[in-house]
Amino acid sequence: MDKPMLVQFCGSTGIVCAVVYKMTGIPFNTTFIYLALYLGCLLLELYIYCYYGTLLMNESLLVNDSIYLSNWTSLSPRFRRIILIAMTRWSRPMTPTAAGLVSISLKTFVSVLRLSYSIYTIIKS
Repeated sequence: MDKPMLVQFCGSTGIVCAVVYKMTGIPFNTTFIYLALYLGCLLLELYIYCYYGTLLMNESLLVNDSIYLSNWTSLSPRFRRIILIAMTRWSRPMTPTAAGLVSISLKTFVSVLRLSYSIYTIIKS
């Protein structure tokens, strides 16, 4: 699943750039509105991926706190030992990535927008 997500982010960056470039060259008519709606849907799709990636990261940070604040001290010593080992393992947050290269987070969404704008300015000049 990692490689398709990387292709999704790279392809979306290029498509966003192409759509914005096309929108700047046409007058405000129905074609412009269709392109604006397409651009909005494409950005919304990327935003949803990145939003839920960030949400997963934030929620994974709260797992240790939730376990610690539960009544784990009343459990058997064997199970407490397992919980402590698991808590040390869960101390690092889960970070969803695309092909191990791109972290799927809201920072990535902003980076995609910046890269699209940079490519657009290069093409426009």
